[in-house]
Amino acid sequence: MRPGLLIIALLIVSQAFCQQKDFQVWTEAEITAGLKHGFSISFENEKRFINNSSLFGRNQSDIGIDYEISNLLSVGVAYRYIFYYPFSHVTYGKSRWVADLYYKPRYKRWRFNTRLRLVNDNEQFSPNLFSLRPLHRERFKATYNVRKSPLRFSGAVETYFPLSQNLFELRKLRLTTEIQYRLSKTHRFGLGFTFDKEFNQRNAMNAFIIQTSYTFNLGNLSEE
Repeated sequence: MRPGLLIIALLIVSQAFCQQKDFQVWTEAEITAGLKHGFSISFENEKRFINNSSLFGRNQSDIGIDYEISNLLSVGVAYRYIFYYPFSHVTYGKSRWVADLYYKPRYKRWRFNTRLRLVNDNEQFSPNLFSLRPLHRERFKATYNVRKSPLRFSGAVETYFPLSQNLFELRKLRLTTEIQYRLSKTHRFGLGFTFDKEFNQRNAMNAFIIQTSYTFNLGNLSEE
């Protein structure tokens, strides 16, 4: 490893042990379907368990539509509604809009996915639950499809930055690795681990997250 990369890795690890820590479990279920002329729709629900996975902290639902411009480029928009459960007797509801731009090159059995995401709020429930603080998020994901196997492995790096002030002030770094199993053309299961680290925020948190996912693909609804 190069000295510069080693120093950066050591700084991240040292800060991780200084900040607050939490172990979480996230579960996700998604339904997708193709439409005519390169459009597709999706519905997704995700539940998050926080405080060392002892409390139900968040439930969110997304409905979105994507358009494939070419084999390399696609765009999408989605609406998300979130219920936060910061306390056992208090809940908060919040709406969110998301816009995405994807660049998706391939190389042999590798698939790469670079995503630029614009979000209309700061993704936190406290202390500014209803404030609009837009974010831009960049994610790079690499996926390898194992030959003659229903398995595929992926790794991703995602960064969060404010869109209004301090445009390039890092707010969050998210590192994810996942293994997926394709049961059939319509059913896919996943198991992953995410390290989620906050920067430049009060009471910054480091979250260690186990993720489970299920995807049901309805295929192309426009086909007879």
